[in-house]
Parts: sequence; C-alpha cells; structure tokens
Amino acid sequence: MEQFVLSLKVSQATLFSFMLKSWNFHWNVTGPQFHDYHAFFGEIYEQTAERVDVVAELIRQTDNVAPGALSKFMELSKITDTITDISAPGMITELMTNNTTVCNVLTEARNFAEDAGMVGIQNDLEDLIAQCHKLGWMLKSSR
Repeated sequence: MEQFVLSLKVSQATLFSFMLKSWNFHWNVTGPQFHDYHAFFGEIYEQTAERVDVVAELIRQTDNVAPGALSKFMELSKITDTITDISAPGMITELMTNNTTVCNVLTEARNFAEDAGMVGIQNDLEDLIAQCHKLGWMLKSSR
C-alpha cells in the first residue's frame, strides 16, 4: 500500500508541475499565433488543475495526506522546470514530452491501484489516463 500511495503522490506532484508549466507558457507565449497558443495553454492548465484535485482526493481516500507544499511537489515530480524562454513550437514539444511523463506516472499508479484491489481509484485513474492520451494527440496535432 505504501508504494501505491507514493505513486499517487508522484502523480499529483507531476500533474501540478505540468499545470504550472502550461500556465507559464500561457503567460509567456509570443508570436504570430499568440492567441491560439495562449488559449490552448490556458485550457491545458485549467483542465490539469482539476486533475491535480482529483488525484489529491484519491490520496485522501487512502487515509493519507495529499502533498501541498511546493518543496514536496518539487521533490516528487517527474517533470523539471523550464527556466529559459522557448518558442511556441518548443513549448508544444516540451508539453508533449511532459504529457507522456504524466501518462506514465498515472499508469503506474493505476497498476498499483489494481494490485491493491482499489477498483474505484483504478477507474478514476483510467479516466485521467484517457484524458492524458487525448491531450497527447491534441498537442501532437498542434505542431
């Protein structure tokens, strides 16, 4: 169970990092397609914020405390910061790579949920994985 809960916390932190990165890109995108990218990145961070909350609630269902400190998110996340300015196409490419990471950590958590017999949590994670895959093809189509 400990590994299962840790996988949920890693999922929450990784989603939080993905949200923050897409929010950063929303704020700082420039170029001829500014409006389209700005709106797309806005949709991504808003949807991801909801997913962060879903995973936090899944953690609480296991009678554990969901991480809430930036330092804890940094420690647990599988996504690193983007600290340099990059072009809009570069932002898309980076989000594609990071979305794959999100899909992977959610899949790992789903596998642990299955092993633990946590069918409800497993189903919720499968929904998040499906949303992750949908975002993946949307990002790929935006290149």
